Amino acid sequence: MNQDRAAEVICKLESYQPALFPGLFVNGTIQVRYTKALTVPEASVVDWKGKKYVFEAQPDNRFAMIPVAAGIAQDGLQQIVSDKIHSGSNLVIQNAYTLLMKTMNSGEE
Repeated sequence: MNQDRAAEVICKLESYQPALFPGLFVNGTIQVRYTKALTVPEASVVDWKGKKYVFEAQPDNRFAMIPVAAGIAQDGLQQIVSDKIHSGSNLVIQNAYTLLMKTMNSGEE
């Protein structure tokens, strides 16, 4: 889907319609299924050595680097999947890359 919320769709018609021909542009509606997903701001997800992570604040004023699987990104939000993260997790949502660089430069992980 592009910025105008338009997408190229290829259709196979069940019956011949003389008014329709190859390459024709039409407007249409597509029904989609919505599912609940855990999302965070895209800036919360960092990439380190080819893997995706988020930082979770710990009670001792430290941060844990939690691996996540990244799903769909849209409108500034990123879907994440992790058995260690839930909707009540206290995640870093700003300056995650700064925290990543500080963590990697200090030798912590």
